[in-house]
Formats: sequence, structure tokens, C-alpha cells
Amino acid sequence: MLALPVVIALAAAACGSDRQAAAPDTTAAAAETTAAAAVETTAAATDGGADTTAAAAADTTVAAEPEGETFGDLTWPCGPGDGANTDDGSEKGVTPESVTLAYGDDAGFVSVPGLNKEATDSMNAMVAKCNELGGINGRTIELNYYDAKLFEVKAAIQAACDGDNFFLVGQGWASDQDQEETRLAPSCRLPSVPTYSVSLVFANAPLMFQGVPNPGDEIPGGFFFQIAELFPEDVTNVVTLGGDFSATQITISKYRASAPLAGWTFGPNLKHNPAGETDWTPFVKQVQDANATAVLWSGTCLPNLQLFARTMKQEGLDLRIYTDANHYEAKCAAANTDGAMDNVYMRMGFSTPQETDVQAVADYTSLVEANGG
Repeated sequence: MLALPVVIALAAAACGSDRQAAAPDTTAAAAETTAAAAVETTAAATDGGADTTAAAAADTTVAAEPEGETFGDLTWPCGPGDGANTDDGSEKGVTPESVTLAYGDDAGFVSVPGLNKEATDSMNAMVAKCNELGGINGRTIELNYYDAKLFEVKAAIQAACDGDNFFLVGQGWASDQDQEETRLAPSCRLPSVPTYSVSLVFANAPLMFQGVPNPGDEIPGGFFFQIAELFPEDVTNVVTLGGDFSATQITISKYRASAPLAGWTFGPNLKHNPAGETDWTPFVKQVQDANATAVLWSGTCLPNLQLFARTMKQEGLDLRIYTDANHYEAKCAAANTDGAMDNVYMRMGFSTPQETDVQAVADYTSLVEANGG
């Protein structure tokens, strides 16, 4: 959510350019230059020049006052202009007056109404603010919304390809593996700046730029080590549980492959109906029969995790449940009236909406709330 100003900046930089062209690879050269400078600085410090180096550093670290309105400590990349950097009009979704972006969520999924709507709320708020400041070089940002309804991603991406869209930005589609054949086809070639990625084919895809990388062969491991230190008795026989479809099973596979490095061992991997279960008792019984020490869950909070946790409580099973950041939502907390979800722990790599002493968080929450999100 906090990466959205970067999304707008990317769109601004891309306008009027050939979006299929590859940028020159200057990374290696820059790294060599930086390394050489670091060596020289280190040498100066070790040769008795530490005081001079420190003084020079102090002189160069004075932050310049931002020009224009800021989001956090970054100046907004939006502002007035004449749209003069457009090309001959052949760039899809770009005119001297406007830039049209596709976006969307899974809000129409009948089992979890409003799924991923937070992504849409964020896009609407950030784009409204950008347009208030003048748009992208004077161009108004227009938005086309597409509801993937969790399992209807192919229809959503086809509609986005057929529409007059420059980029696909800020979408929250959990079944993103189903979009790639269409998105990358020569007839579409729609670049994407998503809220998140799930599947391996999208997480490592071309024409995709994300603020929160999620490569198929890596996962942050700090959470596993922290839990192993805090609750060592929990990680000796962990049962995994998630919906029987790729979005959750990919995540569980990464957990089961990575957490053993922190000393975790796993029991069975249980799979439930993605649309939910009428009775969670059989799953609780399987957890009990496995002598599980904890449950590692992948999915959504409402209604599935809540119903599973309630059934655990009713059956007298008192285990901690570990899950991901998508469960950190106000409606999940508000639903915990019986305390069944008191022992839910989340792997979190973000500032929370309550941390308004962080200026970017304060700006973000103010913008979204003011826009009705």
C-alpha cells in the first residue's frame, strides 16, 4: 500500500515511451563505482582522515527541502503540465489529456465478499490525490475497474487487454497465475505494477514491477526464527492448512521448504474447500490426531479462519495459529468477539495503520479515509 506513490512515478516515467524497450544495464557499472568510492572512504578513515571524512559526510547529508507537497518524505511526482512528452498518439491508453490505467480486486467472490477491496480503495484515493495535484504532467489519470472474483481472472485480464489501458496498476488478484498467458500475449503486452504477486509465473514475470517482491525461490525467514525462539514448543510438529487451490498451496509449499532452516518440523498438510466448509470439525480432529503443536494457516480470515478457530475452541484444542499479513484487518479483529482468534500470530513486514507517527502511514490513512475507503 505504501508503494503506490512509486507506482504513479513509474507510470509517469513510462508515459510516451516504448514499454517493450529494455533499459540499459548500468547496475554493474554503478556498483563498481560505489564500491571504489567505499574503498577510498575506508582508506581515508583508516589513514587518519576519519575526522575529515566525518565532517564531509555531515556536510553532504543535509536533506534538501522538498519542492511541492509530500507523501511521507517523498515529493509527489504528480503536477500540472501540457502533456507535451506524448509521442505520436500510438501509445495505448495515453493522450495529451489523460493516462488510463486498469486496476481491480476479487471483491465479487461470493464466499468472501469484498475480497482485496483494500487495494481498490488505495488506488482510488491515491489517484484522486494525484489528479488533484495536476495529474501526470497535466494528464488526468483515468481508471478502469475489473473484478476477478478470485477464480475469474482470465475474463478480467482479457477485458483489461481489450480496454484502452496503458498499464495494469495496483490490482489485488489472488489467482494471478491464470492471467499471464493473456497478459503477455503479443495482442496484449500489458505491463503490471501489482499490489502483490502470488503465483510463481507472475512473481517472476516480465513486464511486471512490484514494490513487495515475492520471488518463487525465496521467502523472508525472520518470522520462523523468531517463533522458534519465542515458542520453541510450537515448532516441533506443525500442521499446515489452507484452501485447495494454487494461491494458498504455493505459499504453504514455500513455508514447508523454508521453515525447517529455523528448526521447524511439519506434520500433514490439510486442504479445505476454497469456498469454505460447512463443518470444520473433521479438520480439527485431523489436527488433534496428528498431535500438532501449532497450525500454520494460509487463506483468509473471514469466514474460514474464524470458523476453524471457533471449532478448535469448541473441541478444547488450544493451539497457536500462524498466518500472513492479509489477516491484519479491522473486520477480522472486530469479528473476534468470542476470543477464538486470540492466539493468531501474523508474519508482518509492513508498518501498520496504527503507526501514524510514521509520516507516510499518517498520509496514507488520511488519504484513504478521506476518500471513503
